[in-house]
Amino acid sequence: MQQRLLSLMLAALLSPSAMAGGLALYETSTANSALANAGSAARAQGADTIASNPAGMTKLEGTQLQVNGGVVYGDLELDLDNGGNNGGNALQTAPLGSLYLTHAIDDQWVAGIGVFGSHGLGIDYGDGWDGRGYTQSAKLTGIAFAPSLAYRIDSNWSVGASLIAMNGSLEASVDLTSGMGEGREFSNSDWAYGASFGVLYELDQHSRIGLSYFSELKWELEDQLFPRADVAGLGVEIMIPQTITLSGYHQLNDQWALLASANWQQWSRFGDIGVASAMGSQTIDMNYKDTWHASLGAQVDVTPALRLSSGIGYDSSAVSDEYRTVMLPVGSGWRWGLGASYQLSPATKVEASYTLAWLGDMPVDQDGIGRPHLSGSYNNSYLNFFNIGVQHQF
Repeated sequence: MQQRLLSLMLAALLSPSAMAGGLALYETSTANSALANAGSAARAQGADTIASNPAGMTKLEGTQLQVNGGVVYGDLELDLDNGGNNGGNALQTAPLGSLYLTHAIDDQWVAGIGVFGSHGLGIDYGDGWDGRGYTQSAKLTGIAFAPSLAYRIDSNWSVGASLIAMNGSLEASVDLTSGMGEGREFSNSDWAYGASFGVLYELDQHSRIGLSYFSELKWELEDQLFPRADVAGLGVEIMIPQTITLSGYHQLNDQWALLASANWQQWSRFGDIGVASAMGSQTIDMNYKDTWHASLGAQVDVTPALRLSSGIGYDSSAVSDEYRTVMLPVGSGWRWGLGASYQLSPATKVEASYTLAWLGDMPVDQDGIGRPHLSGSYNNSYLNFFNIGVQHQF
């Protein structure tokens, strides 16, 4: 039981995008946030294509630098069926940031590097809340480094690849009320390694299709939570899921462009948690399932310098209502984005965007050994993402 309690607590908090509404964080740049991920693998309008489809770098000229920064906050408050201390709004305000740099080596080869992710995203129910035996607080700081290379095969086809090195550190606490001690804290960090691959096909100068793949990553965390118990040195293996994204971009005329995306994420692998301790090894099934995403967006050039963007997206839930926990209160979600970019000079563009991630109502009903029954609902849950960015071509 000790193994299961601690492994579930850690597993639920290790995903770098876990508190982003669905289970995927699409706000890797200001432009992508404005479009709710629509056209992400086909847009190729800036160096941020490294995060969504490295093949898109072949559309970029010279040397380009893109810097984005922002903040995410919202409301995630559990209304308990029997009243009591619900911990208030558990969602913690957190910064967002990314940096991308690309350089066209010649007419065919483009190299780049991306640094992106969410920073300090966390959940905190506070002291004394009624579900403290399940989890109390956690904060994950994660950042991905992606050196990338793209090659233009001909006027229609381009390919690209990135090596992914993702570092994450976790600080978590839980109040164990079943005779195992008053409270425990966990703190550890690890590197996970993988790759992403992409293909971009340009039908003509107005239309293109992009397909990208992000490989599975594995986190391996370990800490001495119980120095005098047989679970000392508990090790937990978590799989961050592989993702496949298909996107399209079509320019209708000199002003309007339409964008769309669909993707699949293998969150069922995230739900299979490997646990090892002095008691042996096992795999714990958290009953997660794969998710699907779909989004549509549009861009309009109001003037030669001003472009407006908007998009709407939907993500299916990685967990059914019966398996949702207060450790990872997620469900299906809608995203609506709005943004603007302004060309300050031929070389410099500034951008701003806002995204609403609407989670709605998410019921929870939990029982645990040595812990009280906990039931209620996260009602009218949402997140706000604000981003600003600058693009400059040298």
